[in-house]
Amino acid sequence: MSTLADLLRAGLSTGAIYAIVAVGFTLLWQTSQTINFAQGEFVMLPAFLMLAAMHAGVPFWLAVVIGMLASMLLLGLGFKMLLVDPMLRHGVLPLAIATMALAIGIKEAVKQFFSAEASPFPSIVPVGDISIFGRQVALQSIGVLALAIAAVVGLTMLLNRTSIGHQMQATAQNPTVARIIGI
Repeated sequence: MSTLADLLRAGLSTGAIYAIVAVGFTLLWQTSQTINFAQGEFVMLPAFLMLAAMHAGVPFWLAVVIGMLASMLLLGLGFKMLLVDPMLRHGVLPLAIATMALAIGIKEAVKQFFSAEASPFPSIVPVGDISIFGRQVALQSIGVLALAIAAVVGLTMLLNRTSIGHQMQATAQNPTVARIIGI
C-alpha cells in the first residue's frame, strides 16, 4: 500500500508537469494555429539567463525579472518576427521544421556559453518533507502540483473572463473575421 501511495504522489507531480506542457501546446495552437517544437528550450533559455545573471552577482529575485524580460524579447518578439511571420505563409510543416531547428540552435548556443553539464538552480520551494496521512511528501512535489493547478486555473480565467482572452479565442476560431474587426 505504501508503494501505491508513493507512485500516486510521483505520478501527480509528473502529470502536473505534463499538464503545463500540454496547456502550452494547446494555448499556442489555439492562438496562432502553429506548432512550436522548441517549447522545452523556451523554458531552458530563461533559466540559463537567470543563472548568468546570478553568476554576475545579481540577487535571485532580480535575476528572475531579468530572465523573464530578456526571454520575452528574445523568444516572444524575436520568435514571432524572425521565425513565425516569415515561415507561416509557407504552411505549418515548414514552420514546425523551423521550430525544431530553433530548438537545436538554442541547445547548442547554451552549451557554448555555459556547458553541457547540469547547473544547480536555487529551489523556489523550501527543501524538506512534510507528513500527510502518515507518509512523507516532499515540499517540492506539493509546490509543482500547486503551481500546475494555479497555472491551469489562471489561464482558464484569463481566457474566459478577460477581454484579451475573448480576443484570443475569437482569433483562434476565425482569424479572418478577427482581422476584419480589428482584433
